Amino acid sequence: MNLVHEVYTLLAMRDLSVLFKTYETALSVLPKAQGAERLALHEAIVSALDGILTELGEHGLGNIALMDIDLATLDLEELRDSCAASWREVKKLREDGMDSGPLIRPYVADWMPPIGSRDWQSRMRLGVKHRSDPSWVPNLAERLKPE
Repeated sequence: MNLVHEVYTLLAMRDLSVLFKTYETALSVLPKAQGAERLALHEAIVSALDGILTELGEHGLGNIALMDIDLATLDLEELRDSCAASWREVKKLREDGMDSGPLIRPYVADWMPPIGSRDWQSRMRLGVKHRSDPSWVPNLAERLKPE
C-alpha cells in the first residue's frame, strides 16, 4: 500500500475543508513510513498545518465554516509545534538525500513547489513567522474565543 496515496489525494483537492483531515491522515500513517514516503508525509503535514494556521491567522473565524474543524478541540500551540517538528524532519530528510518528488508529483504536479525550496519558503513567509513568534498562539487563541 502506498502510504502517501490517501494523504496526497486529499492535499491535491486544494480545499480548506480537507486540510485538517490531511493532517490527521498523514499523522496516522507516519509511524509506518520510511524514506521518501516519510518525507512526503512530513511535507503534507507542514503544508496542511501551514494552510490551517495561516488561514486562521489571516481571517480568524471568517472562513472556519469552510474547514472541518471543531474549534472547541483546536489546540493552536500543538498544531504550531507539530508543524515545526515536521518542518525540522523535512529539512533533516532532505539533508540526508531524500526526495519525495517521484511520489508526490502525480498528485500535486507543479502547483506545489518542493517543500523547503525557495519558492515554497517565499509562499510560507506567514507560516514561518507564526511558528517563530511566541505570542502568536495566545493572541490568535484570544481572537478565536466565542463572544
